[in-house]
Amino acid sequence: MVQQVHGNSRSERDERLNLPLIRHVVALVLLVTLADACLLAALVIKPFSEPLSWSIACWTAERFWGYMQQHWSSSLNAGPAVLVTGDPIPRNESAVVISNHQTYADYYLVQALSGPAGMLGRCRYFVKKEVVWQIPLFGWAFWALGMILVSRRWTNDAGLIERAFARVKRNEHGVWIVLYPEGTRKTSHKLLESQAFARRTGKHELEHLLQPRTKGFVATIQGQFGLKVALYPDLQLTQIIGLRNSHVRYLYDLTFLYVCPGKEARVPSYAEQLCRADLAAAGYEYHIHVRRVSTLGVSRRQRRERGDGNEWGLTKHRIAMSDLPQDEDALKEWCEAAWAEKDRRLEEMMRDAGVVG
Repeated sequence: MVQQVHGNSRSERDERLNLPLIRHVVALVLLVTLADACLLAALVIKPFSEPLSWSIACWTAERFWGYMQQHWSSSLNAGPAVLVTGDPIPRNESAVVISNHQTYADYYLVQALSGPAGMLGRCRYFVKKEVVWQIPLFGWAFWALGMILVSRRWTNDAGLIERAFARVKRNEHGVWIVLYPEGTRKTSHKLLESQAFARRTGKHELEHLLQPRTKGFVATIQGQFGLKVALYPDLQLTQIIGLRNSHVRYLYDLTFLYVCPGKEARVPSYAEQLCRADLAAAGYEYHIHVRRVSTLGVSRRQRRERGDGNEWGLTKHRIAMSDLPQDEDALKEWCEAAWAEKDRRLEEMMRDAGVVG
């Protein structure tokens, strides 16, 4: 009898926890359906009024993402568990945003910053093309919003990327262009593969991060200057991105750290977070470090040759696009140096958070 009572109690508790999740899923389906309708209207209007079309798309995104963020921050009480350090982000400033990629739910952390900065509805992510047809309703919304759809071959994506960024530049749309240079979510298996690759190629071996795939980063930044982008030995494109001399002048380097109950350095799954009634009380922590570093625009080798003690060229200042290296090799070095610095920073963040294991 006692076991039966305990069993019923556990079942009732699970049911109480699942009901809010069910309501959330139903609300999401309804909201994304309404969002798709609004985005369809934006597409119809676009040939006649680009500013109005963009405004409708951003308004729709802000309402949808706002609901998602409110549910995570307030309903699941993740808000008090978000800890932000580093440099402040000004409001309404367009930027390229780079960060390490841990989970599909990383967008919650991006939005924890973009919301207060007035850019919640203006975030445009690099998204894998297959998402458009793999996720019903949501995938079409990503396409209609103007997310930057890419495959694993930049040669196939150049035209789409150029058009997406040319639209932003031509109309001076306020935007955060969010890019994960690692190209995929970190897992234990992928980390081992990445470390083996670093040893084979003589690169700096990272303890907590995957090696950045610099091709996308280089293409994005070099478009600022209208330089040739050597995507493959047999293919060079000029002004692939079309952001040269645009209003998108800054780059934010974000570092994410997830801490699970018991101070465990583990990335919680999306489902795990959604099924918790109170994330903060349960012991989850979400650490975000914002870094605005500046580089003198020369390579690591040049710094070493001239005796510059700051070999990587990283200081705590906002990253202006005009300050980044302009040649491809130096820009690759800059990205790899930034990831080496990020790996060290992540180690410090783990130590400061009291992470065990």
